[in-house]
Amino acid sequence: MLAAGSTSIWHAGSRPDSDADLTPTTTGRIGLSYSKQSGHVMYGLPTYLDYSIVALPRDRYLGADWDHLSAEKWNAFAEIEQKLSHGWAAKLAYNHMQSSQHFMNGIPGSYVDPVTYDGNPYSYNYKDRNTQDAVDAYASGPFTLFGRKHQLTIGANYLHQSDRSTQYFINPASGLDMWGDFFTSILDTSVYSNDFAGGPQNDFRTVTNQYGVYGNARFNILDPLTLIVGGRATWWDNTLTPNADPYYNQFGETYSHNRAGPKVTPLAGLVYDINNTYSAYASYTSIYKPQTSFFTYDGQMIKPVTGKQYEIGLKGEYFGGKLNTSFALFQIDETNRAFSDPEHVGFYVAQGRARSQGVELTASGEVLPGLTLSTGYTYVAVRSLDQSVTSSTPFSFTPRHQFKLWANYQLPGQLHDWNVGGALYATSSTYFSDGVGDTVAPGYATIDATVGYQFSKKLSASLSVTNLLDRKYFSTVAGAAGNYYGNPAKVLLALHYKM
Repeated sequence: MLAAGSTSIWHAGSRPDSDADLTPTTTGRIGLSYSKQSGHVMYGLPTYLDYSIVALPRDRYLGADWDHLSAEKWNAFAEIEQKLSHGWAAKLAYNHMQSSQHFMNGIPGSYVDPVTYDGNPYSYNYKDRNTQDAVDAYASGPFTLFGRKHQLTIGANYLHQSDRSTQYFINPASGLDMWGDFFTSILDTSVYSNDFAGGPQNDFRTVTNQYGVYGNARFNILDPLTLIVGGRATWWDNTLTPNADPYYNQFGETYSHNRAGPKVTPLAGLVYDINNTYSAYASYTSIYKPQTSFFTYDGQMIKPVTGKQYEIGLKGEYFGGKLNTSFALFQIDETNRAFSDPEHVGFYVAQGRARSQGVELTASGEVLPGLTLSTGYTYVAVRSLDQSVTSSTPFSFTPRHQFKLWANYQLPGQLHDWNVGGALYATSSTYFSDGVGDTVAPGYATIDATVGYQFSKKLSASLSVTNLLDRKYFSTVAGAAGNYYGNPAKVLLALHYKM
């Protein structure tokens, strides 16, 4: 949430992707991007003891005057693709990313008494530097078996990640009347201090290596029936190295080295072409995702996400592919997904076992000459499968209903260089449970609009307005102080140039 009169500035520069035909059968591609964000931002709005959000005006600032956020990211990649014989092709891709972030916040730290306005404020200073190097290599092509042609993809990838995090805390006291009168006076920021020297500190480095081999095959069993089978085997290791100086080891962490694998995650699916318009499918996917960047408040790494996903659906293709539709029923069972700790900023807890069940409908394409539409509706019911949910097991529930509609119209005739568009997004309520009570964010709807002009084949411009009606709504709810308003109305003028 931005402070009144504060600034949030994005600086972004990028070098466009560059393709080159190195030989008649070899193509190379490179790219580079850079972004920087800075701003005077506060931590989220607090919550009363009765779990209602302290819904102040969006321009009311409740943080310390020294609150700050800065983030910087570099990303570079290189790819080479080689055409092989008999319809096969191979691809090798490398990606390098460097990011750094620093934020300082005065944080409410607890639920607020609606009568005394007592809270447990603390100050937090967080710095993080992350470097990732990823390599992916695969080959894909047809093969013949039992007189029928099928498709095979095989590959391997590797990820190396190094992360250095430093955290500083100051907790002056508990039960302070820090809030005064919310609606007539300013927060007593004297309880917040940015003199972090002497306070609890935590400094550690983690290094992660993840390896994987994968493959999938599409078997053309019958003319209308395709069987898809595949899977992935994953190995990973993680090393945690805390600062040797106890002064920088708030939680008494010790050196640790963890290994896992091979963990095999299979997938399977069937696709049946009913006719030239419709195809039906069913799929099963196993889930295994290491979470080596997420740690609990006591310094323990969150275990990998595990689970299963089932889906059945029907897809349609109309007017020679100009309009496509889909209908899907799904169920996802997951365990251990990391969730931001509502009581300790910068740390995480595992949500335990959860099940999501729902339906999704989409339609997109050119419905009339020049008019392109994309729309979708999702219904999802999420519930915890844990029988012993306690106050230390928070749970976030996504909206049950979500609707999206996007449209763009290319004007005809002499106005062909102009296009106009708009979007509607609507969602039902979201809520967060700490195991005792629920914090609820009501549903909302927003409208976006855009107009664009094509100067030439390479140069175009667009003017966009998001949240056109300046709707006030909560985009996030998360416990004692993690409640955030969505963005107000924003205007963006952009120029686009293709090399």
